Amino acid sequence: MTAMFEQTAAGPTAMRRGFLAIPETVRQARLIAEAQALQWALPHAVAKDAALIVSELLTNSVRATPYQSVTLRMFLVSNGLRIEVWDPSPTLPK
Repeated sequence: MTAMFEQTAAGPTAMRRGFLAIPETVRQARLIAEAQALQWALPHAVAKDAALIVSELLTNSVRATPYQSVTLRMFLVSNGLRIEVWDPSPTLPK
């Protein structure tokens, strides 16, 4: 699935990407998250942290909903970067 960007007058401020919940997705999403953070000119440390957070969140989704559709969303906020992952599991992670 291709990345989708939300457009504002200032340009794209959000990225949404769908994945299949399989282990290989975690590495791919980690690279995408880091690259997107760097493209938004965030500091390298923030890009590395974003990649780690995406990895953790998607690993949870892969374990909870294998072979289901999951969605990663990253967007710039006034004080930094927000990262969200959605999956079809009705149970909250522990």
